[in-house]
Amino acid sequence: MRNKGFRVITWSILAAIILVASTTMVRNVAQSWMLESAHQAGEDRLLSYVSDIRRVLARFNVLPYLTPAHPQISALLNGEADAYLPSQEFLAQMDKAASTQGWYVFNRDGWLVAASRAAVPSPDVVGSLLRKIADSGGEVVSMTDISDRDVFYYLAAPVYQKIP
Repeated sequence: MRNKGFRVITWSILAAIILVASTTMVRNVAQSWMLESAHQAGEDRLLSYVSDIRRVLARFNVLPYLTPAHPQISALLNGEADAYLPSQEFLAQMDKAASTQGWYVFNRDGWLVAASRAAVPSPDVVGSLLRKIADSGGEVVSMTDISDRDVFYYLAAPVYQKIP
């Protein structure tokens, strides 16, 4: 009789251990599957956001070419000092219309000629943009600058003088 009770207790303990181990394994597998699903959904959402951002930014590629087409900007780049205020007004209008954070015109040496805002990009950013324009063969270039907690996206294009 004592042997029978010992067997029952042994089998009960063994069954409890198997039940706990099975439950733990099922929980781990389910948790792993849920984490993979959440990770995949997050990646898909992030890729969707990135493609949306790229699509929106692609719409702005034409904007740098609008600046030199304006007669006051062209006059300012040709050295006419009285074109300064009208150029700044034009840049401010373009800045507002495009919902951007600033429009700037630099000469080929990187000196600011006109701006829509008082805050200007750092000399490092301007230098990088000028190098990218030179390397691009005259196309619109873009650059991202992450400073502190802000992210800035720059578009730049060369300005060509009209040949009469």
